[in-house]
Amino acid sequence: MKNCKKALAVIMAVVLILGAAPLGGFAGLDFTSWFKTEAEAATYNGLEYEIKDGNVTITGCDESKSGKLTVPSSIGGYPVTEIGEWAFYGCNKLTGVVIPDSVKKIDDEAFYSCDNLASVETGNGVTSIGEDAFCYCDKLTNVKLGSAV
Repeated sequence: MKNCKKALAVIMAVVLILGAAPLGGFAGLDFTSWFKTEAEAATYNGLEYEIKDGNVTITGCDESKSGKLTVPSSIGGYPVTEIGEWAFYGCNKLTGVVIPDSVKKIDDEAFYSCDNLASVETGNGVTSIGEDAFCYCDKLTNVKLGSAV
């Protein structure tokens, strides 16, 4: 019995020492950040995007992008489902854009004032195009909408 008490005391001491030692390494960490559901902004191939609830929203575009742009159907394994408000504003060198089937929504003013945008092709997934999404796209002459719009 005496040996069991000693062994138990040694085990408890080791557990206490090893269990408490790592806690000092966590000083200053914000554990609440591990559980946030806010979107994280990032960049992929000149496109700014956010991931929220497992879906990607395109939120911006590098203004130096030129020519015909094909929006990816997924980024980092997450489906691109939305083109956000003002996402392509100022992207005046774009002449065309192809939007994949994964995109469900094009928000208000998404392509506002894209001066040289001449063609737009949306996939069959797009069900909603926001107000003024293509406002002041004066050269826009070729529009092919998917079947769901």
